[in-house]
Amino acid sequence: MHRSISLPVVLLVLAFAMCMHSSTGQNCQGGICENPYEKGCLVTVAAERGETIPSAIIAEGKDKVKMFQERFGDLKLENESGQGRGRGRGFGRVCNSNDLGIDGYDKCAKEAEHQYDEIRIAPGNWDSSFYLTWVLQILLSELLRVPTTVEFGFNNKKHTSSMGSFYDEKSRYTFGETAYCWECLKEAHEMGGTCADTDKPCAHIVPEIWSGREFIAEEYILLPNGNGLTGQLGYYIPKFTAENYPELISHFGLRNNPQKLAEIFKTPITWGEYCDTFTSECSNNDDNEVATRLPSSDRERKKYFLEGSYTGFFKENGCNDSFTNCTGHFVDTYCGWTTYAESQFHWQNISLASAGPNEPNNGYSNEQLVEIVFAANATKSDLLFWWYEPELLTSSFQDTDMEFQRIKLAAATPECIENREENKVERCKANLEERQGAALGSCDYPLDELKMAISKGLDDMTNQATESSNSKLLQSAELMRSPSLDFLNSFQLSALSMNNLMKNIFTNPEEEFKYRVSGVQEEMGSVYRRAVCEWVYDNLVDLVDKVPNQFPRSFKKREPNKSMKRAALTLGIFTIVLVAAIAVLTLKWKIKETIKVLAVDCWIWILIGFALIGASTISNVYESACGWTYWLLVLGHVLELTPILIKVWTINKMVRYARIQQRADVKSRHLNAILLASVLTAVLFLIVWRAVDPQTLENISTMDPKDQYSVAISEVCTSNSNFWRLCIFGLLGLLLFLATVLTFQSRHVFEEFNESQGLAFLIYSHFIFIVLQIVFYQIERSEVFPRDVSTLAMSVLWSLDAIFAMLFYFGQKFLSIMNKSKKPMRVLSAGQIISNKKDNADGPIGADEEKDSHDDRKTLEPDKQFSLELKEMMPVSAISEWGPH
Repeated sequence: MHRSISLPVVLLVLAFAMCMHSSTGQNCQGGICENPYEKGCLVTVAAERGETIPSAIIAEGKDKVKMFQERFGDLKLENESGQGRGRGRGFGRVCNSNDLGIDGYDKCAKEAEHQYDEIRIAPGNWDSSFYLTWVLQILLSELLRVPTTVEFGFNNKKHTSSMGSFYDEKSRYTFGETAYCWECLKEAHEMGGTCADTDKPCAHIVPEIWSGREFIAEEYILLPNGNGLTGQLGYYIPKFTAENYPELISHFGLRNNPQKLAEIFKTPITWGEYCDTFTSECSNNDDNEVATRLPSSDRERKKYFLEGSYTGFFKENGCNDSFTNCTGHFVDTYCGWTTYAESQFHWQNISLASAGPNEPNNGYSNEQLVEIVFAANATKSDLLFWWYEPELLTSSFQDTDMEFQRIKLAAATPECIENREENKVERCKANLEERQGAALGSCDYPLDELKMAISKGLDDMTNQATESSNSKLLQSAELMRSPSLDFLNSFQLSALSMNNLMKNIFTNPEEEFKYRVSGVQEEMGSVYRRAVCEWVYDNLVDLVDKVPNQFPRSFKKREPNKSMKRAALTLGIFTIVLVAAIAVLTLKWKIKETIKVLAVDCWIWILIGFALIGASTISNVYESACGWTYWLLVLGHVLELTPILIKVWTINKMVRYARIQQRADVKSRHLNAILLASVLTAVLFLIVWRAVDPQTLENISTMDPKDQYSVAISEVCTSNSNFWRLCIFGLLGLLLFLATVLTFQSRHVFEEFNESQGLAFLIYSHFIFIVLQIVFYQIERSEVFPRDVSTLAMSVLWSLDAIFAMLFYFGQKFLSIMNKSKKPMRVLSAGQIISNKKDNADGPIGADEEKDSHDDRKTLEPDKQFSLELKEMMPVSAISEWGPH
């Protein structure tokens, strides 16, 4: 059905005159009724019927009931204590943007942990499109928990009021300004699907598209899907006319019979024209069967029917004496809608013509057309008129003598459809011959498979690309993905279902109403909402099957494991305390040779590194420190391992030079430069990481293994790519590899300088914990444990790694000090190491001592004698003076 984009607001054609208390117990005052479904359609109907599971579901058997309860829970409103029931839902529907703008609004559920992006639907300005919109809004808001609102595009602005929404507190019912809001779909596409960021009319869906409307906006509309409905345009006569003239039900009985058609199908006239023609009868006289009074305004003068005041009147069609110019009247729509009457009647020799006020085809507006139908019903006048179905007006006359009977014209063929003028410009041209077109295009209207138009913006919003190599982020994004697009792509509603829904409007015996054919009636919304809601409830057996698998999902925030959190925090603090204790002992024993060869003050860098590792464990516990944990960890490992590697490398170098009787040129500033370069390299890596792929707090979702409809959300500090963490493992591996090589090279260094045993234990300890970290990294990726548990477990490993490393490296030195002989070694400022002599730290060594020392060497074994000679040549001061001063 092709409708004009510039179509003004179509006034409501069917409304009830009085709103009474129905089974839903709505309260109506001043023609406006409260909405009994404001908290939700399904829970309200269930409460009215005393059910928690729809009877139709129960009738399907225990398996269906179990499935329904697992997915949707019991249909119950919030209990008195405010605790939600049925999978934790205290309300029947999720809140949308209309609700959130009302202070203190408490009639919907605010999804605290995860709220899907809102969906906006732009219905056409006819009833079936509107009812379909409400069905979608109920299913999305109450079953899938997707916020859904309605867009009308009034005054070229985004519709922010709840008016027209199924959940409108005043039960208002109205139509928008356009049949197809293409600009709404375009705006949604341009905004990436986020309509909240614009003030222009914005919508993701136009639910009902007739094929006469070509899709002029393909660049921002997804390939249209069939919505399940079938539409039929055509020409109709009342049932009483078909019973009196059965031959008129087909084009065969209509052809070549101008006189008969002129006699049967008379021309309707307006109230004003009637009173101008029959002045004496058109007075304030209640006995007048046609008009009880004069029209009170120009608007009333143009009416063809007004309940209680003007029944309508059909005048005779004039024919000449030879009956060669006889034409019957039919009611055509205006050319902006899809009508080919002038072509069809001309080429099939059917003498019918429209006499409406709208040029160029003399059509009638939708309001005028409906008024004429009511006038024909009131006066039982024969009528042939253009109409379509599914439509409420058609359903309203079913099973009455006014029931619409469709006329059959020549069958529609592909050749006819291809040759028919398919755009409204041709139908609205002033030239009659151009409007009549070719004979080949004069066939009947085909059965139309109706479509649903979806903006590409919805696809952009639903499938927001997560540019990440982090599988956890990708999987989490998939779990938190809105089901709306999948649901809409697969949703279909049959024509029979729509007809039954419309019939439901007239089946409630407690609702007494009569129709009006003009004006926007707010009170009618109560009846329409009741009909739509009850139909949805009664048909849940079929509708729940349209919900995508594993939906709806309930989202719950996972609180960090308190035991693991306490363990990580305790070990982090213990690591720092242990660093302080080692620092005190080192300062206390720094004059001892075992500590002296560490390099005076070199150990400060090592202890600072271990302290930073402990601090990284503590920071990993707190979300506010996101982004800095790995700075502390990386710098900690660099400061811990690099000074040891530099020291061992320096000792090995001096030993090599000493063996060839040369003095090694080792300068303290060179060693500091190496350490500084290592730290700067680590800092550069961390800066690049932060600039390219910074760590941020992300909601990581995991499916509950015991409940396929429950998702746990953990807030985790992470980057998009796993590359950076793998680089850290690589860095630690490189440092340990270098330490292993240097330790192997230093195995023959004399005992006082040989740290191969302590380094071997340190390397072994680090290696074990790196392996454990890699294992837990894989566990973290594979979801064996919750993400928060694996993250905190990694923190525990960092502290344990640092603790054992300190115990192995410093512990053996402290034990050596406590267990060494009474004749300790001492270091001279000249760099010579003297043993087997009494320590004379108070003054210079005497000549006798020096002589005795040389004498003693002669009695030593050759290897030990060579070791002592090496010691004399090693500039220990170069090491002992390295470090911060």
